[in-house]
Amino acid sequence: MPHPLDRRTRVLFLNSAVGIGADTAMHLQLMRNLPRDRFELHAAGQPGSPAPAFDELLAVPDISFRPTYFGP
Repeated sequence: MPHPLDRRTRVLFLNSAVGIGADTAMHLQLMRNLPRDRFELHAAGQPGSPAPAFDELLAVPDISFRPTYFGP
């Protein structure tokens, strides 16, 4: 649970794509560039093999990430 004095806006990004399309690329740009002092970032992504989108999500610094299976 966040600290009550933490007034950052919490943002959750969901990515079920295995590949990187325009929507995933835009999410990655936002995740890399949103100021961490104003935003607390979280993401859920679909693992797989291969999964370039998942690998890119893992590489984003300062983000809470959860591998999530969204179904077939």
